[in-house]
Amino acid sequence: IRLFRYKRKMYLDYALKTAVEKNLNRLDEIESFLCYPEIQADEKYYKKLLSERNGLLPLKSLFDRYETAINEREKLQTAFSVASPEERALFEEEISALENHISELGEEIAVKLRSSALEDCVCEFAYSGRNETANTLISSLNGYFAGGFTETEPGSKIFFCSGENAKKIMLKLSGVYRVALKGGKSEKFSLFTYESKKEVSVSDEDLRFTLFHSSGAGGQNVNKVETAVRVTHIPTGITTTCQDERSQLMNKERARKNIIALVKKNAEEDYIKKIKPLKIEQSKQNYFTVDLNENCFKDARITERFSFPFSGETFKDYINKLLLL
Repeated sequence: IRLFRYKRKMYLDYALKTAVEKNLNRLDEIESFLCYPEIQADEKYYKKLLSERNGLLPLKSLFDRYETAINEREKLQTAFSVASPEERALFEEEISALENHISELGEEIAVKLRSSALEDCVCEFAYSGRNETANTLISSLNGYFAGGFTETEPGSKIFFCSGENAKKIMLKLSGVYRVALKGGKSEKFSLFTYESKKEVSVSDEDLRFTLFHSSGAGGQNVNKVETAVRVTHIPTGITTTCQDERSQLMNKERARKNIIALVKKNAEEDYIKKIKPLKIEQSKQNYFTVDLNENCFKDARITERFSFPFSGETFKDYINKLLLL
């Protein structure tokens, strides 16, 4: 039993190192990229790399602690092998405590790796009429993501997808699907993938209020007191004013509601503008062919053909091959 548990821990060590290695290699790559003047000159890309780097640094720190604990365990095991019977009891206690610490660090690393692989995105199917082939693909995706593939509204053909490598997978599945129907007819449908819409939140720290005198009628109060309010959303620079009420407090509250509505509207417009070119680009991807005469599915990037409609295992096999591209 002791030997089996020891071997299992050694296997976990190797598995974790293998899983982390790819992330640490990417961190080294980013660190080298950040030194290039041409990348530093591209502010948007530079910030993107910095964000990715900052996301990987906690994993590196955690893995450094893990390896330090592994090395310490090996030293203790070496000392245990030459220790006297009286000393061995102390070493056993230390080794046991270190084993628990290593196990806890291993679990933290596993959680960190899983969370970094979890993604979400929005998937939109475009077709007219009742396209059975598209519906079959939707069913396969729903099964693969185990409930993480849900329609945003009934009949919308727009789905929220969440799961491990969800965005990566759906981007590889995006494009135009050409379907050869029985009887010589054909049809097609498209699948587009883009980022899910982020919830816009506006805090008071993001707002700057300034006061000024209201214009027009309103009596002595509005002439003597600065009751009108101008509010600016600092991150976007959006500004609005309110002087409808005779009370400064009421104008401020209404201005706050107005600026929040404007910021959300602006974010919605930016989101729509961002999606349009993505759809145009993805519509140029013509990798997918479905032949219902031969009940097969072909992706031009993969030499193997797959039986269609997909079985659960066949679809998993296809996705695994996609992830290797």
